Amino acid sequence: MNEEDDGTRHQRARIVEILDEHDASVQRHPERQKFKCLIGENEFEDILTYAEVMHHIEVHNSEDDGGEILWRYKRISGHEGPLDKNHPSWKGDRYNVRVDWENGEVTYEPLRNIAADDPVTCAIYAQDNNLLETDGWKRFKRIAQRSKKLLRMVNQSKLRSYKTSKKFMYGFEVPRNYADAVRLDKLHGNDKWQKATQLEMQQLNEYHTFKDVGIGKDPGRDFKKIKVHLVFAVKHDGRHKARLVANGNLTDIPSESVYSGVVSLKSLRIVTFLAELNGLELWATDVGNAYLEAKTSEKVFIVAGPEFGELEGHTLVIHKALYGLRTSGVRWSEKFAMCLRDMGFLPSRADPSIWMRRVDDHYEYIATYVDDLAIASKKPQEIIDALMNKYKFKLKGTGEISFHLGCDYFRDQDGVLCFAPKQYIEKMVTSFERMFGSKPKTNVSSPLEKGDHPEIDDSEFLGPSDIQKYQSLIGQLQWAISLGRFDISTAIMTLSSFRAAPRNGHLERAKRVCGYLSKMKHATIRVRTEEPDFSAIPRTRHDWEHSVYGNVKKLIPDDMPEPLGKP
Repeated sequence: MNEEDDGTRHQRARIVEILDEHDASVQRHPERQKFKCLIGENEFEDILTYAEVMHHIEVHNSEDDGGEILWRYKRISGHEGPLDKNHPSWKGDRYNVRVDWENGEVTYEPLRNIAADDPVTCAIYAQDNNLLETDGWKRFKRIAQRSKKLLRMVNQSKLRSYKTSKKFMYGFEVPRNYADAVRLDKLHGNDKWQKATQLEMQQLNEYHTFKDVGIGKDPGRDFKKIKVHLVFAVKHDGRHKARLVANGNLTDIPSESVYSGVVSLKSLRIVTFLAELNGLELWATDVGNAYLEAKTSEKVFIVAGPEFGELEGHTLVIHKALYGLRTSGVRWSEKFAMCLRDMGFLPSRADPSIWMRRVDDHYEYIATYVDDLAIASKKPQEIIDALMNKYKFKLKGTGEISFHLGCDYFRDQDGVLCFAPKQYIEKMVTSFERMFGSKPKTNVSSPLEKGDHPEIDDSEFLGPSDIQKYQSLIGQLQWAISLGRFDISTAIMTLSSFRAAPRNGHLERAKRVCGYLSKMKHATIRVRTEEPDFSAIPRTRHDWEHSVYGNVKKLIPDDMPEPLGKP
């Protein structure tokens, strides 16, 4: 614990006993509760009040200077046991706990070791997982019952250390800011993060993102000063990336809609079907740095930091729709819409994110999802050339569609176009393993058991951490349905109704659905265009004239486009 502000001494302390005054008095005045603490390595005991304990925690964790963090791990995410001395996982205690460390590692540690250092977190885990009545965990019952407010505040204090904890992607430590990037480069003897930053700044310069008005200059009363920050990431192939993002939260909320239109997955499937029906090629492409293609209407400026190199200290007015500004999405949407209209495309009345253009006896289509495009045309290369040469867009990933909006596209052995969310399911399984420590069981052949009734489940309610896991699973499974896994829709629709207060049985059912998807991840939707043969199905004609509907006529919109292509 930090005894003084001069930094001359740091001691590690842990609470070993709660010293309550009269119960009623403590309930009315929590600050009167006192604790016996061991300071340092069993050097001496001291009596601290509740306020003093909170002061030490708050003072240390309020530091945001990248200093040393006393909280070495993020959370306890699981346990194994009870164990005996003959068990291969025996480490000196009947229980081992699964610890997620702040450096990204995950290990199993003896419960007594973690409990000796941080009984509060152990008590929280025991309470959330209904272990307080279990031998080996009963020791934490008193802490969980008598110190609820202390547990909550200590947990919040530990969360504050996350912003200074290390983060990893694909084995590389990711910087928190530019100064941290420079530190990591020096540590590893390279300049990968600084080169990534320079590349990002070079691209921003190529797009004329900023207007330099000089050092210490005021761009005018109408302009508001905001901040920007760098977001760092590592790609799956080890490439280091940096992106400059504006702190748009510092600007006023506009009254207009600020979102870029996105095509619905249902509309995308219709375009896919029409492409197959009319013999069109289906391509996909991505507009690089799409937002920077448009100008911003917001009057904001920044003062350049060290990441801007020679421009450090200069006042820069943001000229383009920089990522992070509130209106950047809609500005890009307007820019791209003008280009498509200039090319002869018009938005569909059914879905404005589907753009169509007549060519001879059929229509060409472009489905837009912000900067991701799906193009259905007999000559898609001509559209690509126009976007690149005439409108100067930088396209990437251009070619016959193979992966788009979470779905894999491919042709089977008969040449039939198919799509399935294989990669999405693989990522979902990875997320499952990270949450629960193992892959989902695949010894199932259906989403739920036949005759199962989740609504009558009477198992124990889940604790707060497991509720979050349950809700996360349900969200992932719902998106899998949107991507085409309709076979789990009934099961997930049922389980979704328990999101507010799920039980253990509901979580086990959600895990079962994940296991089912993992086993059946190759299930595929095939786009067949031939008309089915319904001749064997009896067809009865009805006379509706004398029904409640009367003799009605179908209403046809006056501005409906002329039907073209195969029926």
